[in-house]
Amino acid sequence: MKNNNIEIQLLRFNLLFRKELSKENNLENLFNKACLLIDRCKYYSNAFVYIKNSNTMFCGNSEITNKDKQGINNCYRNILNNNSIDKSIDIIRKNNHCIKTNTPTIAKSIIDNTDVYGIIVLNIEIAFDNSELHNEIVSNISDSISDEISRINNSASNNNSSFNNTYTTIFEKAPVGISILDKDGYINNVNTKECIMLGYSKEDIIGKHISTFISKNLQKKFKENFTKFLESGGIDVCMDLVNSKGEIIKANRIAKAIKDSSGNIVKIITHTQDISQTHKINKELNILNQAIEHSTSIIVITNLDNRIVYVNKQFTNITGYSYTESLGEVPHILNSGLLKSDTFTKLWSNLNKNKTWKGEFNNKTKNGTTYWERAEISPFYDENGEKVGYIKTAEDITKLKKIETRLKDTNNNYKRIFEITPLPIVIHKNSRIIEINPAALNFMNKGSEHKAEKKYFIGINIFDFIHSSNKENIAARLMKLIKTNLPLPKSQNIFYNNKGEERVIELVSSPIQYNEENAIMSMFEDITDRINWTNKLKESEYKF
Repeated sequence: MKNNNIEIQLLRFNLLFRKELSKENNLENLFNKACLLIDRCKYYSNAFVYIKNSNTMFCGNSEITNKDKQGINNCYRNILNNNSIDKSIDIIRKNNHCIKTNTPTIAKSIIDNTDVYGIIVLNIEIAFDNSELHNEIVSNISDSISDEISRINNSASNNNSSFNNTYTTIFEKAPVGISILDKDGYINNVNTKECIMLGYSKEDIIGKHISTFISKNLQKKFKENFTKFLESGGIDVCMDLVNSKGEIIKANRIAKAIKDSSGNIVKIITHTQDISQTHKINKELNILNQAIEHSTSIIVITNLDNRIVYVNKQFTNITGYSYTESLGEVPHILNSGLLKSDTFTKLWSNLNKNKTWKGEFNNKTKNGTTYWERAEISPFYDENGEKVGYIKTAEDITKLKKIETRLKDTNNNYKRIFEITPLPIVIHKNSRIIEINPAALNFMNKGSEHKAEKKYFIGINIFDFIHSSNKENIAARLMKLIKTNLPLPKSQNIFYNNKGEERVIELVSSPIQYNEENAIMSMFEDITDRINWTNKLKESEYKF
């Protein structure tokens, strides 16, 4: 069944006490040992033990009230004595605390086997996303069953036969691989999960040494661990197994020794969990974690209360606040007080609508200095789509801001020069005027009664002011400038002013960047009066 998207499996362990197990153990002693078995198992949703022909019953569920216990006891006594089976099952199904699966099968199994003297049932729910808990549960169950039943069996019958009978059900139901070995490590039995994991049949595995399926690179380590295991009686290790295709399987293996009354190892039981997928995910997560931790970007994660739950190293490098100092704080500790309040209003307006916010912060470090960052803040969600917090990625743009300030100052200086220079300057793109300075405006308005404003000239084609005899030459020169991206040498041309007068000018044109676009700057000097004075001077000299 599913619970919060975690895969849950109900494990059922049925242990049947037969007559031969009770010949030398009275019912009370057997009952007490069975109850001890349940007490020793820490994880179960419910459990019970019943001894046939006895009025004694033990229910091991803390949620079961005395009244419920009495009802359950009566139901199972009826089942064991083959009385009103269907009615008893119906009663059990209606009780939320009772075992809800395979009840008919249990009853039939007990009734059909006339030599059954009692039953222990453990119902355990295991979450498959937690391999540590998973292994601990299976190990606990197996240890409890093997130890307790082995003690009972030691006084009644042959150890090996009783041991193997005990584990039959566990093998086929356990969600992890289980192997039973002799004291030297040779495999006597394996369950289905172990066969699937290794890709071999039982016949292929039984009789082999446990080391046969361990990677060659770990053989030396295995021998060292096996020696330690023989001394301690238990071990928990991660290892590389090799399946039938030669593929490496990352596995966690727990091994426990089963000892006789003299303390000698008679059997070994191993529980093996395939953690290949977990190992792969952890490896990928580790790579991702390293990438985030060592990123040159500032990364901050907060919860829904806007309390910091994670910062990376770059955050510490820039702000001076350590990881420990930052946890539980609000990002407001970085507020320099230099930003307008509406910045934060817009930020939270976006986040509350589950939208991303982008902008710039002027922040304050731990030692009081300020810095600029360009940030992007977004909500993030859990696997169910529920919003759980916010993540900020940011870049330190303090140096960039200083450069921008210097460029702005430089541009302001250029603008002042552009405005006060006595030479007319026209900036144009695709032959259309996009900017003129005051000197060019004066040139255009010279001699005109109605002075046109700057906006009048913006967008006009420059060829409207060029004499027809010069248009072809100027067009060719401008095409050459665009192609070579090089300035044009000075040339003499005839322009018209706004009054329509012909004016002789000396023209220089250069490629420039204007508002981050390619454009042409043409600077010229009106030499009409100079030419006229030169001609008059030449005429005077000629007369004399």
